[in-house]
Amino acid sequence: MTAPLIVLLFQKAFVVFATLTPIINAPGMAPTFLTLTDGLSNATRSKVARQIAFSGFLLVVGSVLIGSPLLAFFGVSLPVLRVGGGMLVTATAWQLLCSDNSRPLAGPLHEKATEGGSAAGAIAAFYPLTFPLTVGPGTISMSVTLGAEFGGAHLPLYVGLIALVISAAFAAAVIYLSYRFAGALTRTLGETGTIVFLRLASFVLLCIGIQIARGVS
Repeated sequence: MTAPLIVLLFQKAFVVFATLTPIINAPGMAPTFLTLTDGLSNATRSKVARQIAFSGFLLVVGSVLIGSPLLAFFGVSLPVLRVGGGMLVTATAWQLLCSDNSRPLAGPLHEKATEGGSAAGAIAAFYPLTFPLTVGPGTISMSVTLGAEFGGAHLPLYVGLIALVISAAFAAAVIYLSYRFAGALTRTLGETGTIVFLRLASFVLLCIGIQIARGVS
């Protein structure tokens, strides 16, 4: 690979990473991750963070490569995707806010993993933690948009593919690190502070869901 192509590769990778990372906003979603994994050990929480990062990586790559044709096949438009995804996020946040438990969802992931084994835990890690909370409709919409421009880029296809994999891998690393070390926040806040913080985070998540459905993210 020549030097100009290497420069183009890293430029493309940086553009994709810089575009998707703020939309994913893994550091901002860390409180929600803590809420949904409340009751899990640090080792299990770390494993769940790895699962989310890997699933998020696959979702981003898949959305860029086949997102647009897939939506066209099912006759689904991007605005409809955003409304549906926003409703899913809103429903999760509403469940958190209306829970009688002082530690809402303490935690559904813990219960599913306990009752259904590792398979059920992996499914719970994908929904709702990976989709729609981490890699949500906003991220998928932007990935589909990037995919529409992907084929028309003035660089060889294999360079674009490598750039996509690199940028998605870095985005997944940000997700993992944000969630892996989110537990430090609870140790800092203490029991009462954590309960208050999780309730506030649930309300913020509700607002995010409404914003996604309105298409203003």
